[in-house]
Amino acid sequence: MERPLVEQQEVWKGSEELVKIFDMQIRRDMDYVRAKAYWSRSLQDLPLAALTEALARLSSGRYQMVPNCRCHRCNHRH
Repeated sequence: MERPLVEQQEVWKGSEELVKIFDMQIRRDMDYVRAKAYWSRSLQDLPLAALTEALARLSSGRYQMVPNCRCHRCNHRH
């Protein structure tokens, strides 16, 4: 069943905000204490559709691990 366009846009906007929080946690811009406080406040009022969309977007390849370079002359990640 398709969602109305306005509802779909709200879900997308909500998932964008969640992805920003995921990014902050992954990059360690948000520490454990702040993350725990944020999630304990936010999960109660979070629409399930927005959470589902944000979690599904984690598999987009953005957070895929990149193997270290096997070249012994550098420390680059290729």
